[in-house]
Amino acid sequence: ILSNVRSVDETKLPYKCGLIFFYHIACTGGSSINHWFGKQIKLNGPHTSYWTKWGRQEKMERNFIQGMTNQTQHIGPNEWRFVHAHGMSYFPNASEPYMYQWREEA
Repeated sequence: ILSNVRSVDETKLPYKCGLIFFYHIACTGGSSINHWFGKQIKLNGPHTSYWTKWGRQEKMERNFIQGMTNQTQHIGPNEWRFVHAHGMSYFPNASEPYMYQWREEA
């Protein structure tokens, strides 16, 4: 059973492609999830990608929003994209409309 949790069985998913958005809150085990993403990318090959942009610089949220918008575009029919948002790069309480936009695009 545990092995099922550690891998993505695409036959049980409603779609063969998509985007997984991970919002990492510091000190909550996010590094473990991020490590799992890395394993999935290796297991699933060239149709799986990972993207992140985070830091504490000024205008980081704007940079993240631009990059995230690019990630929701042109997803291939068998492609999975993992996106890692860190608490310092994106603030959902102030940018909720973007979440709806990305959901529609992906």
